[in-house]
Order: sequence, then C-alpha cells, then structure tokens
Amino acid sequence: MFPINLILNFKKIFFNKDNEAPVITTPANVPAINVEPNMATVVVNWTPLPSAVDTVEGAILAANIICRDQLGGVVASGDRYPVGTTRVTCTASDSVPNTGTKQFTITVVGKCCLPAD
Repeated sequence: MFPINLILNFKKIFFNKDNEAPVITTPANVPAINVEPNMATVVVNWTPLPSAVDTVEGAILAANIICRDQLGGVVASGDRYPVGTTRVTCTASDSVPNTGTKQFTITVVGKCCLPAD
C-alpha cells in the first residue's frame, strides 16, 4: 500500500493544472556597503534568505532556489561582493517545471586609498 500522503500529493499535482510559476521572496535591495580602504570586496549578508511558494505544491525546497549574479555565477548571503552594483536574480522551479524569478541588487562602495602620511 502507498502512504496516503504520497497519494494525496500525487493527486494534487497530477489533477490540478499547474500553470503558475512559484512566487519568490527575496531581500530588498541591499543599500551601499563600504569596504575597507584598498580592499576590492566585502562580505555581504542579506536577509531574508530567498524562499518560494507554488500555488499547487506549496513551499519550494531551498535546494530548488538558485541565485546568480549578472555574470551567471551562483551567489549566496555571506559571499564576498566586489565594489559596484551586483544584480542578483533568484530562480525557483516547481516539479512541472514552472519557473519564477525575482531580482535585487547589492551595492558596494569602495574607499579609494589610504590617506598619505
């Protein structure tokens, strides 16, 4: 016998037409963060961590939510970010797969140089 939860989830996904992408929650744009003089990067922690909800499947597993910078590299809270503005695009997919995306930016401001002696 199959567990009742497995049967109910199968019916829910199979018989309900899932035409909608998951809805993603990301942090708001991260405002200007200053780096130390003569440094090119800084550790940036952003919250809340991205999450997603699908109208049929419910909460999307964190493993199915990926965030990338404008160059296509995978990024996360706690990574080092360079001076400038980094556009982060988070993508979440359900099992159909419908895909939802949401963007935010991280701005890092550099301090050029140490003062002369």
